[in-house]
Amino acid sequence: MGTNLDSKQGVVQEYKKGIYDMGEYLVHRLFRIWLHPNYIFNFTPTGWKQNKVLNILHKFTLGVIRERRTERSLSGNKFNVDDYVEENAQGTKKRLAMLDLLLSAESEGKIDEDGIREEVDTFMVEVNTFKSIKKANLGTFI
Repeated sequence: MGTNLDSKQGVVQEYKKGIYDMGEYLVHRLFRIWLHPNYIFNFTPTGWKQNKVLNILHKFTLGVIRERRTERSLSGNKFNVDDYVEENAQGTKKRLAMLDLLLSAESEGKIDEDGIREEVDTFMVEVNTFKSIKKANLGTFI
C-alpha cells in the first residue's frame, strides 16, 4: 500500500497490536455460541473492546488512504498503468502500490472511500499476518 508497517512509530505499533487483538476477540467469540448474534456481543466487554480497536484500525487505514490521495493530488501526475508493466531502460520494473490502483478506480467512479478502506484493511492484515507466520517459521506448514 506504499506504507511501511515495520517502523517502530507509536501509531503503527498500535495498529499492529490492534490486528492481534482482533484475532483474540474473534477466537473468544467463535467458541462462545451465545456471543454470535451482534445484538448480544456488542453489549459485552469484549464487544466494547472490539469496537474500540476497530475504530483505531479504521482511523489508521483512512489516514493512509488520505495521505496517499494528497500525495497524488499534489504531484499532479496521473499515472498510466502501462508505464508500470513494461521495463524501463535499466531493465527494472516500476512498482505500483495497490492503493494507487484503488485510488485510480475511485477517480473513475468504480469504488468509493469505504470500499477502498475495506480493501486496504484486507491487504494490510494479510501482509501483517504473513510476516508474523514467516517470523515464527511456520511457513513450511502453509
